[in-house]
Amino acid sequence: MWKWIAIGWIVVLALGFGCWSAARKVAGGGPPVVAIHAPASRVWASLATIDSFSTWRSDFPRNQSQPHHSGGLQAGDTVRPPALLNASAQIWVVQEVVPEHLLVSRQFIGGSGLEIIERRDSLSERGDSTVVLSTLGLVDSATRGSTGMRLVVSMMRPGLRIDLDRLKRRIERGTDTLHKPVDPLHRSADTLHK
Repeated sequence: MWKWIAIGWIVVLALGFGCWSAARKVAGGGPPVVAIHAPASRVWASLATIDSFSTWRSDFPRNQSQPHHSGGLQAGDTVRPPALLNASAQIWVVQEVVPEHLLVSRQFIGGSGLEIIERRDSLSERGDSTVVLSTLGLVDSATRGSTGMRLVVSMMRPGLRIDLDRLKRRIERGTDTLHKPVDPLHRSADTLHK
């Protein structure tokens, strides 16, 4: 009998360690940072212009709704990526814009007006490159204690790294990394140029 109790504890400890390890990997250990070989003005033009969102942000496909003006984003602009089930499920509102330095936006739940997540994209020049740092955090004090919301944010963080890598490729290589054309033989655009 003691043998089975010992085996049960070993299994529980192994599962607990596995969950803890997976949570640490999802959290990523810190906010993603990328250095882009371009001046801050060029990086800002891609980062804070609604027309370029679809080329580097994975949550903004080409058919997103746009603000009622052209050019760079301004505080108060609302951007709604298309949701699969409910068009008002994910609304991003630009909170703060400091050209060539900072873009802050918050995600709201549909018509409730409840702020959930804040995304901060900050730029700083280092020599001939621009360093971009992106962070996500919970906004509303009612959701800060929620384990479920913390889990949602931790699951979204790896997407920040993907987005920054796409932004870097877009600027340094001049490629549209989300919407590459595919030829009739189903080869990617990369294989066509080789």
